[in-house]
Parts: sequence; structure tokens; C-alpha cells
Amino acid sequence: REHLPSTLFQIGSGIFTANAVKPYKSWDDFRPVVEHGVRILLETQKTQVTGYSLILRYIDAFREELTGSMTHIQFMRDVLGFDLGIPKVLLAHAEDREIDMPVSQIVVPLKFGSLQLQMTQGEIDGGRALKLENVVIVDGLVEPNVEAIMESFSKARDVIHDVFVNLSAPLRDKMMPVE
Repeated sequence: REHLPSTLFQIGSGIFTANAVKPYKSWDDFRPVVEHGVRILLETQKTQVTGYSLILRYIDAFREELTGSMTHIQFMRDVLGFDLGIPKVLLAHAEDREIDMPVSQIVVPLKFGSLQLQMTQGEIDGGRALKLENVVIVDGLVEPNVEAIMESFSKARDVIHDVFVNLSAPLRDKMMPVE
């Protein structure tokens, strides 16, 4: 089976990862690659496993063409819609610049696990970017079969996709997303 040239598999003691790097287009393109990797893992597993812990992680970068000169906290508040307030005592001590939060993390409980959002300032390809990391951790162990694992990954991806699409809605025209 053909694999995306942007796929990197890593296998080690107790870990299997399938990483999509540029140019990542969509889950629909990447899902068959992940499924193929899961099949190989299950077929080559030497020891009996009762289940797998699953984590799905997406890292999105908002470059300066999307953020302009906004600080991290301005972008989170004014574009992504986070209601972030700074205590008055901190504002009283601030110079003429706006207070910023270079790292922000939120954990949201889900019916089947948790969604962890972390936003940090960083750099992509030599330019300033704000990075949004979306991580879904599936509770408990998932049965060691392809269908159960891929169903869990799909549920996790659906949450991540819904959150990203809705948070980034004000940027939709600038981002030109793939449907």
C-alpha cells in the first residue's frame, strides 16, 4: 500500500506513533496510513496485550499572517474566544505593555477521556507562530483490534476537529481549509 511521503512511524518498547508532517492535508488521507500501521503493530506483536492506551495529538500553528502583531493572550481572547482576564493587581504593576501569557493550558473532560489544549508561543520555519496543541487521551485500555483502535482514534479526531474548526472560525477565510 502506498504511504504518504510525510508519514513517520516510530515503534519502541510500549510505544507506537504515526506522525504526519508537512504536507498534512486531512484525517481522511492520514487515517488509512494509521490503520495500516496499527495492523502491522498487531500482526507483529510478540506478547499478549490486553489493551492499548491511546492518545491523539494535533499541533496547529498560527503564523504571523494569521496573528498579525497580536500577543498570545490577545489572539486567544480576540480570535479564539477564550475569556481571559488579568487580575487588577497585576495590571496595576504592568508597564505600558499588555500582560501576556506565553503558555496556556486547559483540560476538558470528555465522555470517553479528556481533551487537553495547550497554546504556546514558538517558531515555525524561522518565523513567529502561536502553536495550539490538541491532545485527546482515551480513558482505559482499548481492545487490541484494528476496528476498536481506529474507532477510538476517529472519536478523538472528531473532537479535535470540531474544537479546531470552531475556535479558528474567525480565521476561516484567511486559512483556506481543505474540506
